Amino acid sequence: MNKLFLVTVIGIALISSACKQKPKPKGVSTGDGYFISTQSETDQRVKDLGMDKPSENATYILDKRKLLIPPADQPKDGDEYKPDTTQEWVINIGLPASAPPFEKEDLNKIFDAGWSKTYGAATLYGYEADKNRWAFVAGGKEPKKYSKLQLSVNLLQVYDTEPADYVPLKLDAYVGSLRLKLSSYPATVKPTEPSARAVIKARQLVAIKRRFNVDELVILKTDKPYKGMDVWDALQCTGLRWGDGDLFHWNNYKSGYGDEALFSVATDTDPGYFLPEAIKEGRMNPTDLVFGYSIPRSADPEHVFDAMLNAAKYCQKRLGGKMLNQQGQPLNETNEKATITAVVGAMKAKGLVPGSEKVLTIF
Repeated sequence: MNKLFLVTVIGIALISSACKQKPKPKGVSTGDGYFISTQSETDQRVKDLGMDKPSENATYILDKRKLLIPPADQPKDGDEYKPDTTQEWVINIGLPASAPPFEKEDLNKIFDAGWSKTYGAATLYGYEADKNRWAFVAGGKEPKKYSKLQLSVNLLQVYDTEPADYVPLKLDAYVGSLRLKLSSYPATVKPTEPSARAVIKARQLVAIKRRFNVDELVILKTDKPYKGMDVWDALQCTGLRWGDGDLFHWNNYKSGYGDEALFSVATDTDPGYFLPEAIKEGRMNPTDLVFGYSIPRSADPEHVFDAMLNAAKYCQKRLGGKMLNQQGQPLNETNEKATITAVVGAMKAKGLVPGSEKVLTIF
């Protein structure tokens, strides 16, 4: 069932290779059978099929005014960007005062695609002396100069593996690579803390992620397949929008806080998503609808559940079927709400606020 969130958190409209059937989807091919489309192209695709008009307006079910979403931090001109030492291992790269600064163009050649492929958990920051601030080295076309650098290594990306392998050598390899790459510069390469100490931090981060990486799912299940067009219509009536990953979403783009979808709807019926062409032609008739979201990534986990449950109930009234939890047992609303409250409370006790930028970098 967690396939739902494998596509939701990507945050771009990926159109499955199954879309190669006519009409071919509009968008840019990624070369591996997927297409990246804008939301307007996706909407036009539905409109061209005559599937954009719901039979009734039940959008009152998904009322964002009932949510308590904190205001998002808005970036400002001149903001400084530095590594998060609570989640990253930082390596300082310095130059003598007499040495010329690092040129961005040269750094892009040094830390090329090949290096990034091997050391993909790293982000390079540079100190812009003329602006007295730290910034990302990547991005932007204008030439820049940096008097010093910091390489941050994302500890979760390095150590959140199966099986777990908490060896300092994984981090030490970054230092060795930096010294080799910068051997022609009079640069010093020095971590801010020993790799062994960073591994302890990594263990704690992995433990937090595995403890709180909880999805909330509500499953509408039938013994006899639903008619695909009836499913499409019911979901559209609630105000859900078809798009990213060929799923339906209650979108959250405008708030800027938490996940880009408040919740999403997938299906366990093959292929696990909804293609409008297959729906219209009667080739996709799902036996279930999986409503869900990630609790830690949610902008408002408790109130989103209420709205999601009401949307599922509306679909149940329209389509029939039984409401189940993710274990396949009859849904107990009280138990589900208690679980969400417990997860949120335990997270906050650890200083982790669902939907916050810090939490989004973990989950």
